[in-house]
Amino acid sequence: MTKLLRPDRHKDVVIDSLTCLSETGKIDVFAFVIMPDHLHLVWRTNELNGKETAQGSFLKYTAHEFRKMLYKEDKRNLLTYEAGDINKKHEF
Repeated sequence: MTKLLRPDRHKDVVIDSLTCLSETGKIDVFAFVIMPDHLHLVWRTNELNGKETAQGSFLKYTAHEFRKMLYKEDKRNLLTYEAGDINKKHEF
């Protein structure tokens, strides 16, 4: 499987999402490390982001951004992340 978080532009999606949630007071980030295929995160959630949890918003935003990026870069690479579930098409 492709290492999703290897390219810096993909790491930037994670950082942008954390920054946005942090700047709006939804979360406090104490530490994080981005590995090529996963990340470690120490955070505190403070409040909902609308009707969603901060974690839900983070996962939703990053998944949508990764899907858009992979679709533009190489549609075949997107096939690697197909979920095959009824309620979701891809899993990152």
